[in-house]
Amino acid sequence: MKKLNVILDETTIINFGFFKKLIGRYLISSLLVPVIVFSFFIYNYANQNNIFLQSKTFKNISNDSDSPTLMIARIIGENQDGITSAEIISMFSSLDFQRKLSEEIYASGKYEKLIFTGLSSKKIKTLEESLQLCSEDKECITKNIMGMVGGLFSIEQDMAVNKKFILKVKTLDKDTTIFLLSILEKTIQNVRTSSIKHILLQQKSVMQDLSLKKRTELKLQDPLDIEEKNNRLKEQLKQMLDRIQIVQGHYHSKKVELDLTESKLEQTKNTLKKRFSQNEINQSRKAKALDKKIEKLRQDINAIEVSLTNLSKEDKGIINDLKNEMKDAQRELYAIPNYRRLVGSREEFLKQKDVNSNNIGFETKVKRRQFSRIETELKELQDKIGKTSKLQKEYEARIELTKPDLEYIKLLEKKLVQLTLLESTVVSDFVFSKNVTDVSIYKRTSRGKMLLFASFVSFFLLFTVVLVRYLFDTKIYDEYELKKNFENLEVIGNTPDFN
Repeated sequence: MKKLNVILDETTIINFGFFKKLIGRYLISSLLVPVIVFSFFIYNYANQNNIFLQSKTFKNISNDSDSPTLMIARIIGENQDGITSAEIISMFSSLDFQRKLSEEIYASGKYEKLIFTGLSSKKIKTLEESLQLCSEDKECITKNIMGMVGGLFSIEQDMAVNKKFILKVKTLDKDTTIFLLSILEKTIQNVRTSSIKHILLQQKSVMQDLSLKKRTELKLQDPLDIEEKNNRLKEQLKQMLDRIQIVQGHYHSKKVELDLTESKLEQTKNTLKKRFSQNEINQSRKAKALDKKIEKLRQDINAIEVSLTNLSKEDKGIINDLKNEMKDAQRELYAIPNYRRLVGSREEFLKQKDVNSNNIGFETKVKRRQFSRIETELKELQDKIGKTSKLQKEYEARIELTKPDLEYIKLLEKKLVQLTLLESTVVSDFVFSKNVTDVSIYKRTSRGKMLLFASFVSFFLLFTVVLVRYLFDTKIYDEYELKKNFENLEVIGNTPDFN
C-alpha cells in the first residue's frame, strides 16, 4: 500500500510526474509494450479483406401526384394508397424479400463465381465452393444464398431529401458488388410491382365474392342474363314488327290481285254459260255479210275513181249505181239492232272466252297459293309478336323487381374491369437514379480506428506493466520514494554520492 501512495496523487489521482520516472526506469519494458501492441494491430489491419462498396439512390413516389399507379387509379376512380418509409425499410429486411432476391440470383445463372462470404470472414470462398453440398438442388442453393446475402446490403433513408433512400452493397469482391446492386434493383422493382398487384388481386377477390353473393341471393346463374334476354327480345320484336308491315303490304296487294282475278274468272264463266238463239246467230251472220259487202263496194268505187281521170257519163253512172247499192246495204245494216257487236263472230268470241277461262283459272290458283302463304306467314308473325311481347313484359317485370340488385352487380362488374385495367398497367413506384457511385474500397476497421485503439491499448498495457514492475520492485531509488514509503521516520542525513 505504501508503494501505491507513491504513485497516487490527491489532485490528479495518478502522479504523472512519478509515472514518467517509472517509464524511464523500466525503459525496455516501456518500449516493448507499444511496439508489440502496434505490431499486432498493424498485422490485423493488413490482413483484413478489402470491402468493395457501391451505392445507388431511389425515390418513393407512391404518394406523389406523378406516380404512375396513382395517375391510373385516379383515371378509373380507384383510391390507391402509397407505401411509407418504415414499410419500405421493413420490406427489404423481410425474409420474403431475401428469398425472392436469392431466387433472382439463382435464375441469373451467374452465381457460381460470386463471393458472398461474410465481411468479417478471413477466408474468401466463391458460391461454387460454398454450395458444393447442394449439387443441383435449387431449394438448397436458394436457402444458402438467402442465408449469406442478408448482411451484404442495406437500405438507409436519406435525411437530406424527403422520400429518398440509399441502397448500399458491400461485398469482398468488386464484380459481386456490381452484380448484386443490379440484381437488387431488379428485385426491388419486381417485389414492389408484385405487392401492388397483390393488393389489387385482394380487392378483385372481394368484389368477386360480393358479386357471387348477390347472384346467389337472386338465384340466377347470371343476374344480367334477364336484361340481356330482354334486350334480345326487344330487337326480335322490332324485326318482327318491321317484317309484319312488309307482309301486310304484300297481303293487301295480293288480296286485291286475287279478288280481281276471281272477278274476271267469274265474268268469263258467266259469259260461257250464256246460249245464243238461231235468230241472233242469223242476224250476226247477216250483219257480217253486209259489212263485208259495204267494204267491197267502197273499195270498188275508190278503185274506179283513182284509175279513171276523166269520167265518162257511163262511168259516172256505174259509180252512182255502186254508191246507191252501198247506201242500201248500209241502211239494211244499220236497221239490225246492235249491229256493231254482231259484226264480230259470236262463235269466235265464245272460243276465245273458253281459252281465256282456262288461263284465268290457272292464274287464280297461283294467286290463291301465294295469298295463302302470305296469310299463313302473317298469322305466324302475329302469334310470335303476341308471345314475344308477353315474354318481354314478364322480363321487364322481373327486371323492375331486381333492378336495385342488378345495378349493384353492374357497379361491381365495372369495378372489376377497372381493377383488371389497373392490374395490367401497374408499374413500380420506386424510381432509381441512373447515376451509380464508383466502387470504393475500404477495410472493415479503418486505419484511424486501428491507431486510436492501438494507442489506447498501448497506454493501458504500459500503465499496467510499469505499475506491476514498480509494485514488485523492492528497491528505493530516491529521497521522494523514501519519504513516501517511510513517512513516520525522520531523515537525519544523506549518504555521500560517489558518482
